[in-house]
Amino acid sequence: MTLNGVGLNDTRLYNVDLPGFQIDRHSVGDTLQAGVDIAVTRNGHINLDVKRIWIDTQVRPGRAARLAASRRTAAE
Repeated sequence: MTLNGVGLNDTRLYNVDLPGFQIDRHSVGDTLQAGVDIAVTRNGHINLDVKRIWIDTQVRPGRAARLAASRRTAAE
């Protein structure tokens, strides 16, 4: 049996903290899936599956990090 699919992925990030940075904690993207079930015995099978998920999260310097970078640039 062949398994194929296209879908929508909704990713939410929890318990992620990078001091000095702002993190987008939500992403929506496309998903592709292809796979096959291979019968091994009458009651058993092996499933091979490949997925591709597009996740677009952004990490940006926070206010404190931008301020420190501007001070370094001004000092140079």
